[in-house]
Formats: sequence, structure tokens, C-alpha cells
Amino acid sequence: MALKFHHYEDLPLANPPLREVICQVNFAPLLEIVRNLPTDFQSKIRNRFPKFAVRQTVGLDASQPLPSEYEFKSASDQSSASLAINFVALAAREYSHWGAFQDEMQGVLQAFTDVYGDILTTRIGLRFINELSASNLEVKDSEELLGVLNDDLTCLIVNAAWTTPKSAFHQLLLEDGDDELTIRVNFDRKSEPKIILDFDFFTTLNTPIATAVPDIIRTLQEFHINCYDVFRWSIKEDKIHLLKPAG
Repeated sequence: MALKFHHYEDLPLANPPLREVICQVNFAPLLEIVRNLPTDFQSKIRNRFPKFAVRQTVGLDASQPLPSEYEFKSASDQSSASLAINFVALAAREYSHWGAFQDEMQGVLQAFTDVYGDILTTRIGLRFINELSASNLEVKDSEELLGVLNDDLTCLIVNAAWTTPKSAFHQLLLEDGDDELTIRVNFDRKSEPKIILDFDFFTTLNTPIATAVPDIIRTLQEFHINCYDVFRWSIKEDKIHLLKPAG
């Protein structure tokens, strides 16, 4: 089955709803990452991510916890690179444009291959988390906020059988050839009306395959295009002005 979303040209927004972008590349477990501190990896990305933290999990012997994830944060704490026994990732809460994020992810992946060799890939994923709120879009209430979304997304939230719900969560897992897309829609009006649009495009490999950095980046570029098309489809065309197109 293939996805049939209309393709949209990139439209710069002065009021973008994007709150976080996460890219994660999973690989066959690499015990060296647990056995030795990733000092060489850190040295290659330290100028961009000077802060360091370790998240730990308890191993078989509760008295000897194993490092679960190494985290390297930017000086502003708004972006971070992560390294674990089976994945390397980049997360950004300050997102200017795709080209900058792509270049940063390429640098993190290149640092990994310089230190650890081939990436025996098992999964490549790219996730965009958007937040729409009544105050941010300058709409008056829950009904008007939900009216920003494509009716196909809100048909189970808004209908004639009940008033606007207190909260709602829907998830779709769609196939696009060998790739998959998870769409999550979360609505909540506990404090102020808010909608989370969460798009996660990924591909999973049954057998670990050595994948060159340029090939991973090309896959991520395709995922970015697809995620953007889903985002634009999610917003009604006559409501896109609420995001204040800049061009």
C-alpha cells in the first residue's frame, strides 16, 4: 500500500507549530559503547554539544548499573545528540529549517562512523512533533481550534453525538511500501485547548545492513518531504493563515 498525500511546496511560517524534531538510527548492539566511555565520539561533537550526561538502567546485577544512554547537549539545552548500545540520535527543540537539521545529523552520524566503523542499521526514523494551541493560533475556543484540522482527522473527536471531549488520542499506523508512518493526534482542553500532531516516519530492516551515511541522509530527506506533506494535509487550506505564512 502506498500513501497518497498531495505534495506541497515548502511554505515558511512565521508562527510554526513545530516543537521538536527527532531523528534516530538504530543499529545492531555494539558492546564497545557500554564497555568504554565514548571519549572519541565526544571529542568529535563537543564543539556543538559541550554538555554531557549519562542515563543509567539497572543491569542483571542491581549493584552494577549499566549506562543506558549517553547524552550530549548544546550550550542552550535546545538540542542534543544521544548514543546508546543500539542507537544514535539527534533531537532539536530549536528548529530553523531542514537543511540545518540535516547537516547536524550528518555530522553526528559521521562522528559515529569515524569512531565505531560501519553503521549496521536496523531502523531509521524521523519524527516531527507539532503543538497547536488556542492562544498560539489566536482562536477563541476548542471548537475553533479543532476546526483548523482536516475533517478526516477530527471525525472521531467532533461529531453530532457529543460535545467537545475533555481529551482524545488517536493513532494510525500506515504502510508506504517498505516504510511506515505513525500519525498520532492528541487533543486536550484541561488547561487551555491544545492539539499535538505527531508524525513518525520510519523503516525497519529485518537484517542489520551496513549503511553509508549519505544513504541514511537520503532516506531522511525522503521522510522529511513525506512528513511535511502529512502536516500540510492536516491543516485546512483556509486555516493555514493562522500559522502566518512568511512568504
